[in-house]
Amino acid sequence: MSPHKHIAGRFLEEILGGGHFERLGELVTDDYADRSLPSGVTPRAAIEMFRAGFPDASVRIDSQIEEGSQVVTRWTLSATHAGEFFGLAPTGRPVLMTGFSQYRFDGDRMAEAWVDYDLLGLLRQIGAVAA
Repeated sequence: MSPHKHIAGRFLEEILGGGHFERLGELVTDDYADRSLPSGVTPRAAIEMFRAGFPDASVRIDSQIEEGSQVVTRWTLSATHAGEFFGLAPTGRPVLMTGFSQYRFDGDRMAEAWVDYDLLGLLRQIGAVAA
């Protein structure tokens, strides 16, 4: 496995899935930006909000493709809605969500991300949106 694929996988498994924010400096540049987030929302704040609602999140890497300084990772996240999420009280329901993340590397750390995931499906699973 290439170093870039390994770092992208670690970010998803250890940061999103494990909440190990102390490892961010090893994986991302100081000015790391997630281009999928609304203006003013930092990647760390977004992940912390998600993990507050789904503290037992676990990420599985399904596949990865690398070209030049970019890595695309297809992943599956499983968790339990055990905390408040978007103002919704915990339901205790299990969830499964799939997504894709594209990362651009600057040297040996990630500098930018573009992320697409099934938020509507997640909200349906916790009963926030009718199926």
